[in-house]
Amino acid sequence: MSAELSPDRTSRLLLAALALLALARLLSLAFYPLMDMTEARYADIARRMAESGDWVTLWLDDMRPFWGKPALSFWSTAVGLKVFGFNAWAARVPHYLMGIGVAGLVWWQAREQSRRLAWHAVALLAGSLLFLLSAGAVMTDMALVLGTTLVMSGFWWCVHRRGGLVAPLALFGGLAIGLLAKGPLALVVCTAPIVAWVVWQRAWQQAWRRVPWVWGLAAVLVVTLPWYLLAEQRSPGFLHYFIVGEHISRFLVPGWNGDLYSNAHGLPRGTVWLFAAVAALPWALVLPVAWVTGSRWRRASMLAASERRYLLLWALWPCVFFSLAGNILVTYVLPSLPALALLCAGWTAPAALAQRMDRLLAAVLLLLALAIPALLVAGGQSRQFERHSQLALVRAYEAVAAPGEPLMEVPSVSFSTDFYLQGRARGLRYGEDLPDLADGKPVYVLIANDRWDALPPELRDRLVPVAATPSHKLLHWPGGAP
Repeated sequence: MSAELSPDRTSRLLLAALALLALARLLSLAFYPLMDMTEARYADIARRMAESGDWVTLWLDDMRPFWGKPALSFWSTAVGLKVFGFNAWAARVPHYLMGIGVAGLVWWQAREQSRRLAWHAVALLAGSLLFLLSAGAVMTDMALVLGTTLVMSGFWWCVHRRGGLVAPLALFGGLAIGLLAKGPLALVVCTAPIVAWVVWQRAWQQAWRRVPWVWGLAAVLVVTLPWYLLAEQRSPGFLHYFIVGEHISRFLVPGWNGDLYSNAHGLPRGTVWLFAAVAALPWALVLPVAWVTGSRWRRASMLAASERRYLLLWALWPCVFFSLAGNILVTYVLPSLPALALLCAGWTAPAALAQRMDRLLAAVLLLLALAIPALLVAGGQSRQFERHSQLALVRAYEAVAAPGEPLMEVPSVSFSTDFYLQGRARGLRYGEDLPDLADGKPVYVLIANDRWDALPPELRDRLVPVAATPSHKLLHWPGGAP
């Protein structure tokens, strides 16, 4: 009974803090704009999908398909937009729900040993900086983490004969989700730690006999292969770019510049370990201090040795794999966080540490919950959000534009402008061509500050300022000859 989640005051405090943090993050999704590039780009692709009804090809703009990612996360965003309307909260909430799903899987994996262990693992996961930010960000990463967590948990349940039919459904369903969310990377993230654990534990027979590999992998192909084939058929070249470029060249070719949609994120090899430390904040600071100052915490983990090994391999492998890559992002360590939370919970959850660790975890979660609105207010006051989104200028344009007066953006329409105006803005490739491209009619012009000085003086004199952000200006062209 002592291992179970006791109904004492500190346990209720931990659950209340976790609920408050989840609520604060959910509400926060509506209070800051979609950011260029990633969030606004992915949301705008989903908007085009929802409006056009084309659920196969991802369209970056009216002419260019987007080959950088599979479709699953865009499907989820498009569904959110169709259900809740074309706004930032609707675009983000499906990814928040995926984060809730990952937390639920972590809880489910730990609950058979101890509900207290399960809630500690969820608290450690939810309170980690990278997971908290990603749960609700319009990206493909949370869908990948949902898939990989299903695979890793499903395999563990299969080998240990837990969960009945749910175990293989989780394993192979998660693999399908990973392949449709991020592609073959899902196989890389899951296969290596599973094989390494089987070798370490000499569990070949259990892994072979207790997992229905044949029908499971066949079902995965039936679910995933049709979209890949249709995507290639409708947009030839997709498979080569996505499989070879995004999964081989991006990671193994130094200085790779084949990215069609942005610049490769070249960093020193091994930077992923620094990213992992940042991703685990504030726990990367809080838990070591608690370890040093609390001698009772140095007792044995609640987890068996074989499970600790499994979680350790699961947590370390993404960092080991991406140590070989120079083109990386901080989100690449996300698949490690569920395992890391479970592993650390094994040391924080023993009954001997009940009051101390419940209060510590609850205090950190409450601080994070309070920090969310504070950061939103600070960001708004400092106008930081306006540096990375055109929402403020789009709203200013909508407030003053007469019917039929279009918005044009120099040199091309940004993704946030396109999303918030639902495709009604036009791009002007060269600022000096404003009068010709506008056909002499009144228009509103959105231009970056660093391009303003490049305009000829005779054009600058005719453009009337309307509104401005730290990075852009909104101006009115009254029409007529220059």
